[in-house]
Amino acid sequence: MSTLQKIIYLHGFASNSNSKKGCFLKEFFGERVICPNLTSKPTEDIPLIKGLLRKYQSAVIVGSSLGGFYAEYFSNLNSLDTLLINPLTDVALMEPFIGQHSYFDSNDSFQFTLEDFIYMKDISRFKDIGSGNKIIILAKNDDKIPYIGSIKHYNNINEKIVLYNYGGHSFNERNEIIGHLNQLINSK
Repeated sequence: MSTLQKIIYLHGFASNSNSKKGCFLKEFFGERVICPNLTSKPTEDIPLIKGLLRKYQSAVIVGSSLGGFYAEYFSNLNSLDTLLINPLTDVALMEPFIGQHSYFDSNDSFQFTLEDFIYMKDISRFKDIGSGNKIIILAKNDDKIPYIGSIKHYNNINEKIVLYNYGGHSFNERNEIIGHLNQLINSK
């Protein structure tokens, strides 16, 4: 089992490693799945993810929303295969989130700061597209990240974009996600 390619799942803003996607990925792929608890603070999350990728250099990355932003950044930097689910593609969408927040399933709170926002803007400028395969899942009914903006973001990139009429922003569609992830894993 230890020789199988690892899968790193990066959850979205104010979520955690026990999110629905994290749980069904662990259920289906078992110990291959690594789900770090991200803080939703890029200045803390980026170094954590960087450390995981040093340890698991050939991992496939799955990222949702803010986790999709992180996944794209590291995919471009390290040429990793990546499944992006309604990824954050326009950092300006995070500006209204500057301030105090609570995690979705706990009373713990965190501060998303102007420093975090500026840091995200700075790293979003990195556009050196790595050679890893990407599949991008976009839900047309995503009420947080407009799919049209994401299509424009990926317009000049030769990647597989898959549009769904359902699923919303969270897109917890188990069969679709597992199917696309298996495509990436088996493409090598």
